[in-house]
Amino acid sequence: MKIPDKIKIVGRDIKVVWVPDLVQQDDIVGQAAFRYDTIRLQSNNAGLIKTPQSLALSLLHEILHWAFFLMHEDKQNKDEALVSRLSEVLYQVLHDNQLRF
Repeated sequence: MKIPDKIKIVGRDIKVVWVPDLVQQDDIVGQAAFRYDTIRLQSNNAGLIKTPQSLALSLLHEILHWAFFLMHEDKQNKDEALVSRLSEVLYQVLHDNQLRF
């Protein structure tokens, strides 16, 4: 999966940016930055190499955070376990069935 430079979520243009030291700064590999209409993803560097599947999973995870945020579902948005499980299931369904929209 090629990670796009921007995606549209419920009519909002969300930029996807690569951050070389996200994991060092915040101990995370992805972040939905709502204030900036951005999804931040950890880029590959000497200390961390992510597989294409891992990058796609991180993007889906952050898209789900955005979806919950835009639906004003604060409880679900803050539930990292829920967001992680949903992103894994969604990734697996899309991947196993070779679904591309």
